Amino acid sequence: MKKLKMFRRFYLLVLGYVYVTRVLMYFVANTLPFQLRWLSFLISEIITLIVYTVTGWLFSPSASNSYVQLARDDDDDGNTIEMDSLVSTTAQSEGLRKIRRPRIRGRDDEDELRETLVK
Repeated sequence: MKKLKMFRRFYLLVLGYVYVTRVLMYFVANTLPFQLRWLSFLISEIITLIVYTVTGWLFSPSASNSYVQLARDDDDDGNTIEMDSLVSTTAQSEGLRKIRRPRIRGRDDEDELRETLVK
């Protein structure tokens, strides 16, 4: 039921956004004089920013958000795998070596300068 209420809010927000930016902004743009026509674009962009902010706030991860539940780390029973044990070497990566790339004027000069500064 919580998801349905949240979806209804989002649906009304999108419906209001489309109505305001398409219909009302058309009337605002046609009633303003030519010198102030830019105000309709400014108002439209501000409304878009507000809609994106409200949408991000509605669907932000929190404990009470039914769409995006935060992961809980309650299982400390010793079955965790450390990140170091996940890194492995393969037979293909053991024989790799660095090869020289072709020299490109300009870029290689910057690389040489960077190497001298690092040393």
